[in-house]
Amino acid sequence: MLKACLLVVLIGCTVGSHVRKMVSEVTVLDANLLENTPLRVPGLKKEHKGLVEHLVLMNCSGSIDEVTFWQFPKLNKLTIWRSRIEHISSFLPITELVVVGSYLPNLDFSLQEKLHKLRVLLLMGNKKLQVEPLILKNFKHLQALFISEANFTDDCVTSNWFKEMEDLQKLALSDNGIHCMTADAFRNL
Repeated sequence: MLKACLLVVLIGCTVGSHVRKMVSEVTVLDANLLENTPLRVPGLKKEHKGLVEHLVLMNCSGSIDEVTFWQFPKLNKLTIWRSRIEHISSFLPITELVVVGSYLPNLDFSLQEKLHKLRVLLLMGNKKLQVEPLILKNFKHLQALFISEANFTDDCVTSNWFKEMEDLQKLALSDNGIHCMTADAFRNL
């Protein structure tokens, strides 16, 4: 009888953990993100919205502002997949941003200000994305930076790109039209 009780308790923990894991990562398909409108997630109960830590936007379009994600207080990772985000007008409290095959506002000072808590930034296959290299140093707490298939406004890597990025541990830049690198390019890392 004791074995049966333990088995039920263990199964209950596994199921509870599985449900919590499923709720912590939510995928939203084909949504139109409107200004001053919270993101609608059909089928997600109100009490579970507070558990969401990772949001995946697939084939979505529109703008992100202070209201878009307000119902997800634990959100720390945002993945944007094959989406068209026209404008990000407010601070995003995320620590990880993954953007794949999407249109996103250019990576410039204005966007960097809204993402100042980032620890991980992964940009892949965003062919129209313009990256201002000197803005990278403003991501002072970035630990991992991966940029592939984007357009840098400068094609020569210099030490100024990574100045003051003392926490950076992983770096990958590929297929970005970079043609040269100064001898001291990674001196600050």
